[in-house]
This record gives sequence, C-alpha cells and structure tokens, in this order.
Amino acid sequence: MVNATQKSSNGLSLNNLLATGPIVQDTLYNLLINFRLHAVIITEDTEKMYLQIRVTEDDSKLIRMLWQEPEQPLAECGINTVTFAEDEGHEFPLAKDAIDNFYVDDLLSGAATREEAIEKRRQLSAMLQRGGFVIRKWASNDKEVLAEIPPEDQAVNPVHTVDCQDTIKTLGIQWQYREDLLAFKTACDPIKEYFTKLSTIAKIFDPLGLIGLVVVIAKMLMQELWKIKVDWSEPLPNQFNHRWRTYLM
Repeated sequence: MVNATQKSSNGLSLNNLLATGPIVQDTLYNLLINFRLHAVIITEDTEKMYLQIRVTEDDSKLIRMLWQEPEQPLAECGINTVTFAEDEGHEFPLAKDAIDNFYVDDLLSGAATREEAIEKRRQLSAMLQRGGFVIRKWASNDKEVLAEIPPEDQAVNPVHTVDCQDTIKTLGIQWQYREDLLAFKTACDPIKEYFTKLSTIAKIFDPLGLIGLVVVIAKMLMQELWKIKVDWSEPLPNQFNHRWRTYLM
C-alpha cells in the first residue's frame, strides 16, 4: 500500500501533488439543519452504498491507481468499481434533489406535505433500485409515508406498543420520530465511572450545539482539573468528586 504522506527526496509527498477536487457532500451541520426544516421527515439507510457498481473491463483500463504491498514493487492497477456517478435522475426529479441529503449512506430528507414525502420516498426507492441498491431502515414522523414499506425494511416496529422503542439513531443523533424531537443520551454510572472524565465528555455528540451550555460545564470542570495536574485516569480529589457526580446525575 502506498503511503501518500511519505515525502520523497524533493520534500513533497503524493498528497502534496494531488489536485484537490470539489466537495461533493454537504457538511453534517448543514444536513442536520436542513433536516429540521421539513414538516414531514423521511430517513433511510442504503446497504453497501459505495463501490457497488462495476465498470466494464474496457473502461477499467482507463481508471488507474498506484498500489504497493509491503516490501513489494509499486504496481499500477485498474479500478473495477464506480466511485461517483450521475444517472437516472431525469426520471426521478424529487429523488435527484434528495441525493444531496445523503451523508455517506444515511439519508435525512423530507417534504412540506405528506403527499410530497410519499412521492419522494417512492422515487428514491425506484431510482436506487435501478442501481441495485438495497434500502433499509426507513423511518418517518408520519406513519402514512411508510405504509407501503414492509416491516422488515423499517427502522422500528411500525405497530406502536406500550414498550415500543420510539427513538432511532441517525447521523449520531437520537431522533424521537413519533414526536419529531432530537434527544441526547450518554450512558454513565456516576458511582462506577467517576474516573472516566474524558470518555464521558467525549460521548456527548452535539454537532449543532443544542446543548452547548451542558457540555461547557463539563469542560470547565475538566479545565480546573488540568490546572491542578490531575491525570484523566486518577480518582477525583474530594473537592471535585461531588460536583462531578452531581453533573452526571
């Protein structure tokens, strides 16, 4: 395997010489913000999203890459799969626009009305199936949008029960789809985990800064511990122990 960061005799690496291409995927922040603008939400997970479409043998000869196994000479190889492609979008205008709402293989999209959301979901299914992609884990805050989706392809049991789990995880965020609310959850035992300060803080994932005031309290406490040179794995001094346990609770 080639180490693209390894500098050669001229002081440059392969990464230094490669041209930077355009950004083809929106940021996580923008996707989550746009996701909250829709009245009706649809989410899904596409199985094996990338590198699943083969190119013809003739075309493969034109798509080249360098590869090197440890202690082996440098080899030039052909690439057999499509990295990015544009196809079929002219027949599915709503699905074509929704493609920009993907983050890797997770879709966060929606529509202003139930009818539009149903049509967008249908178009997404039809367009991606033409490429051989399997769509699973559909979810929506409107159960009618998923009425045609088999239960095994939905993220949760569509039949609501008393103990039904109504929270799913999408892009690292806990989404309560029935009430259309975002939630944050960090599993931590304040008694047993009093010494894992860094790991506990790191478990809080908040890309939109919605609970910034909660996170900053933990970071301020962490800063105080650094000032008195307390190692992250050491038990907390008595004057901090109560504050830390209170915060975790």
